[in-house]
Amino acid sequence: ASYYMYRVYEGESNALVEATSQENTENCREWQKMTSRNIPLDEIHYVVYTMQLEEMEKVATRRDSTYRNRFLEHITKKDTAILDFLLLAKTNEYIRAKRNSRWYYPSMKIGARMTLEEIAQVSLSADVPALRERYLLQGIRALFSLARYDECIRIWEEEVQLLPEENLMRRMIEPYIAGARYHIGQIKSEVEYFAQRGDIESMLYCSYLSGERISAVKALSMICESNPNHHYIPKALQKCVRQMEPNLYW
Repeated sequence: ASYYMYRVYEGESNALVEATSQENTENCREWQKMTSRNIPLDEIHYVVYTMQLEEMEKVATRRDSTYRNRFLEHITKKDTAILDFLLLAKTNEYIRAKRNSRWYYPSMKIGARMTLEEIAQVSLSADVPALRERYLLQGIRALFSLARYDECIRIWEEEVQLLPEENLMRRMIEPYIAGARYHIGQIKSEVEYFAQRGDIESMLYCSYLSGERISAVKALSMICESNPNHHYIPKALQKCVRQMEPNLYW
């Protein structure tokens, strides 16, 4: 087995985990802070990421029931605004998944309780300060699916961009804004689009298809130039180091 000397991260060997997993855990921790630190993260994770829309709809109609899941118990008894939000978010994801299906056609009946237009309107007009950033994410996701890219960018510039760069909801919205800018021509190439997202693998793939064939180091440099504080940079840099390190000794 090979031993690698150079690390971007110090500490435990499992410090490098998938960005999605990191975001999910961070999101669950934020829900925990908003509700109760006595609620286990795995119970929050189940409700937020695993529970299907149909099950969430049943919970919404049975708010007086008792649940073993402490997060469900909390949002049905003490903070129903969170339950209302999660129901909207799961409806949003359900519709978007249906529309992204290869079998989708415009006249297809999806069978959801709301339309994307309604989700966007409700999300962007929601007057729940504690959940405002989360509603912005849902609103932009709905608008993006509707190809209303100018509105996505307007909301970003007027409100989301004012949030701290480390804000989780801002980071989750960023890829949609990069995509919106690409679709309306503000970003000239797919490589530049993926540079703004910090997606080095997609940058290399697109450059290969175009015949440009940039190197991993060049791609990383473009990411740093496009967004020097992007949270994916350490992970991308670590991958480059891992790929180059064996050549230093042979």
